[in-house]
Amino acid sequence: MTYDSSFAQHRLTQLTEQLLSDTSVSGNIIFFADEEEGRVGGATWQFEDEDHSLLKDSDFTYMLMELLDVLIRYRASHGVTDTLNGIIQMDKSVPDMQWLTASEAEKRRGSLNPTV
Repeated sequence: MTYDSSFAQHRLTQLTEQLLSDTSVSGNIIFFADEEEGRVGGATWQFEDEDHSLLKDSDFTYMLMELLDVLIRYRASHGVTDTLNGIIQMDKSVPDMQWLTASEAEKRRGSLNPTV
C-alpha cells in the first residue's frame, strides 16, 4: 500500500463532520505519541469549558483518540516516524491537522494559552 499524505486530514474531517456537524467549537488539541506502544501517549485539550463539554458529550474526545492511534500506526508503518506528534486546530468545528516532532509539539503546547 502506498502512503497517502492526505489520509489523516481526510479521516479527521470525516469524524468531525459526523460528530460535530451542528456545532461551532474552536480550540486546539496537541497530542504526543508513545512511539514504543505505537499509539497516543497523551494530549492537551485547549478549549473553553462549554466547547470541551460538547466534545466529551458527543464522544468526539474518545473517537479522536482512537483515530489518532490508527493514524500514528499508519505513519509508522510507512516509515514516517520523525513526526508522530501534532496539533489539531479547530476553528468553528473545522479541523486542521499538522504533524510535528516531539520537540515542536512541546513548544506549541508551551506557546498556546490553555483554556481547559
